[in-house]
Amino acid sequence: MSISSATLVLYRYDSLDRLADRASVDRPLQQRFYQKNALACEIHGQIHHSYFQQPNMLLAQQQHHGAIHETTFLASDAKRSVLHALGNGQREAIAYAPYGHRSEGGLFSLLGFNGERTDSVTGHFIG
Repeated sequence: MSISSATLVLYRYDSLDRLADRASVDRPLQQRFYQKNALACEIHGQIHHSYFQQPNMLLAQQQHHGAIHETTFLASDAKRSVLHALGNGQREAIAYAPYGHRSEGGLFSLLGFNGERTDSVTGHFIG
């Protein structure tokens, strides 16, 4: 029996050790842009996400896909974990298990535990 390895995702980091882009076999390149050390914008093919935040607080995120613009307002705790999301007239409470696993919800919010994103391939936090 032989085991073949295939690269699923390639990650590239900038000189400040922040994730700059992610390329996977079946999806468009995902680029990330920062303002100081905070994630400000992501471009993933035709979908653009913008994040609005204060140094210790997440405020909102916007998704642009062509002419469609969706805004989601976020309520976070002192560690920047998103606890509530309000978008498209729906409010959602978000709960986490220990170590940040999202136990319920999180459909509106791309940001989550400690304000971090999870990788769609591995399910782990990407910084």
